[in-house]
Amino acid sequence: MIPVYDPATTRPNPNFDPSATSGPASLPFLRDQFMGCDGKSPNVICQSDPRFQSSLAAQWFKFLPQPTFGGALNNYVVPVPVGAGIFNDSNLWDIRIDYNYGDKDHFFGSHHSRRSFAPAATQLPPQLAQEQPYQTNWTVMPRVGWDHR
Repeated sequence: MIPVYDPATTRPNPNFDPSATSGPASLPFLRDQFMGCDGKSPNVICQSDPRFQSSLAAQWFKFLPQPTFGGALNNYVVPVPVGAGIFNDSNLWDIRIDYNYGDKDHFFGSHHSRRSFAPAATQLPPQLAQEQPYQTNWTVMPRVGWDHR
């Protein structure tokens, strides 16, 4: 295990010899390893240590919903899923033009366009969500063709 040291405990090494080669046996500074709240758990940072508690975090956490699953990661699923009608507020239009030039040539063109105003799907409260309230999506498909018989 690689030790994790507390930077707040940095102090000069009283046994440091500046004439010796600097290395693990001759360090200019020393630090204490994190040992948890009980003082017996290496590399564990005590959660109740006030140095590691941010006043901003407390303000942010009050907006988070309660977890729906146990564990520290992937522990929340939005209770009401986003419905299939997410693109219901859309503009959709199609144009097709056909033109016969004589008996053997047929020209055509079509244009399909869809503009959707999709509400942002988020799993976080509005105070924490970073999605835009509405997103505009464009889908454009032009086609041109010519048949000669």
